[in-house]
Amino acid sequence: MGKKTRKFSLKVLGTLTPQQHITAAESSASFDLLPTAGKDPFLFKVKGPRNAGPHPSLGATWAKVAERAREIGLEADNPLVENTSGDIHAAATAEHIALEGQLVLCLVPHSGGTQGTIILTVEEPTDPLVNQCLDQFANWRILCLARDLGMTWETGHSDEQDDQSESVC
Repeated sequence: MGKKTRKFSLKVLGTLTPQQHITAAESSASFDLLPTAGKDPFLFKVKGPRNAGPHPSLGATWAKVAERAREIGLEADNPLVENTSGDIHAAATAEHIALEGQLVLCLVPHSGGTQGTIILTVEEPTDPLVNQCLDQFANWRILCLARDLGMTWETGHSDEQDDQSESVC
């Protein structure tokens, strides 16, 4: 049995042509839009935004939090240090998962503008704390792309687990 995945999606709307929105996103330098083979000229796999660096281990995160605690006069073996470092590590792990997930963009011309869908598929984390943080980072990545495209979005998003459908637009 394969690993469980989660899909996050957002419907986007724009007043420009699909090509103009794509040009806007490409000029931001945050994302790389890679056209997919097929008959739809506005279906892309998306890379980005670029990751700032390697994913830190829990031990490395704990060491940084413990060092900071000592700087402000707390003992490093304080439960606050352990809880804080765990929370920071969970958030960093969720960010890493969201940045590594497959992001797909589909745009279609629509009555004087463009409509489309952005879908992010990620591997579902097994750690419940990481899973709680994942929604925020997944939505952040999707909204950054929508912003760079110069498009607005419908409020809300869908989060579907184990959705096997391949339809994008």
